[in-house]
Amino acid sequence: MSYRKYDIYIGSDNGSHRIDGKYLSKVVEWAKSAFPEGYTLFYGKGYWDGYSEDCILLSVLAQYEQRLADSLKRLKEQLGQKAILLSRYDVDVEVV
Repeated sequence: MSYRKYDIYIGSDNGSHRIDGKYLSKVVEWAKSAFPEGYTLFYGKGYWDGYSEDCILLSVLAQYEQRLADSLKRLKEQLGQKAILLSRYDVDVEVV
């Protein structure tokens, strides 16, 4: 089956370089709305502009094209981020 894969890289609070519960809940609420069929959230350590920070990677497989630019701009503003990175890939999926 052909799918579109989306990877969304979101950095932490710009002041603390940490992700607290309130920040995470904003991301999760956005993701639930944007991807009601499901997503995977990875929590890790990223590097941006020479700084180490907590980060989130949302990974999504969808059978149709998602229009994410406007929604991500609103999330970026809500989180006070300079940037959110979106990667898109066409992938073949096989469930074993």
